[in-house]
Amino acid sequence: MRLFIPFFLLFCVSNCWAQTSTTKIIIKRSAKDSARIMSLTKTSHSCQYMTKNEKETLQWLNIARMYPKWFIYFNKLTPSADSFKNGLYNKLKTMRPIKEKLLPDSVLWSSAVCHAIYTGKTGFIGHERKGSNCPKKYSSECIHYGISSP
Repeated sequence: MRLFIPFFLLFCVSNCWAQTSTTKIIIKRSAKDSARIMSLTKTSHSCQYMTKNEKETLQWLNIARMYPKWFIYFNKLTPSADSFKNGLYNKLKTMRPIKEKLLPDSVLWSSAVCHAIYTGKTGFIGHERKGSNCPKKYSSECIHYGISSP
């Protein structure tokens, strides 16, 4: 199952529901702020079908969406010659925080597992569910082919 883990993780993380409540935090760059942000964006323990790595990936997506300036500060992002890193930096620097927290969805997760297994076995690259019996609820996967962990 070629590149199953990275594909699966990013696919799962992109298929989440949004929670409509958030807490506004004024970033003072303190340890207390950091602990609070990490606590507010953590994926629930009741989400037992996801691995620890998947939960952490989802948490960092929520941090970037809900607290973009803190994400820049914490990860020490700066303008870069790398177009991807620079694009991320510029987007986070100018975006307004998104209030909704992404939450896991077991139906989307199981669809992601099925799609990841199918594409790993067949070598197919893409979003379509051609030739597979995988249910398709949404077309919004974040697909990554490469390193074994995000």
